[in-house]
Amino acid sequence: MTEPGDRNDRPVAPLMTLSEAAAATGRQPESIRTLIRRGKIQARKGNDGRWLVEVPAEMRRQADDRSADMSVTAHDRAVGEFPTGDDRAVDRSVGYLSGRVTELEVAAVELRLDAEHWRERAEQEALARARAEGRLEAVEQTHAAEMAALRELITELRRPWWRRLLG
Repeated sequence: MTEPGDRNDRPVAPLMTLSEAAAATGRQPESIRTLIRRGKIQARKGNDGRWLVEVPAEMRRQADDRSADMSVTAHDRAVGEFPTGDDRAVDRSVGYLSGRVTELEVAAVELRLDAEHWRERAEQEALARARAEGRLEAVEQTHAAEMAALRELITELRRPWWRRLLG
């Protein structure tokens, strides 16, 4: 499969989203992003704004081989026969995943605390704004009353002296 307009007539890999490419290669999405930045694999933004990645066939084959190895391991585990090396790999994987779960739980707690902090701060700001609006309204009323009194005084002072005297 080559496209006629392609400069070096290389085979075109199917386009996948970032998460699909990560699943197809068995890598983390951040690893895929790094490969894109380094120019190891091609990517472009789709119409919806998500990255579409061209995963070369050799990278996909590695993922297929890994999944075949994992299915054999799952079968061996189900039967109860697996080598010690796989057992240690499983233990490492479980340890890593439980560590990641703990990290994510800590991050979730921190995010909840941050959200609560910002919620409280927003409530305090709303109360302060309401108080300020109340003070502003009181000052505007006082100002309006003073302006009315000054206008009356100016009107009185603009009258000729003899009218003010005769009343």
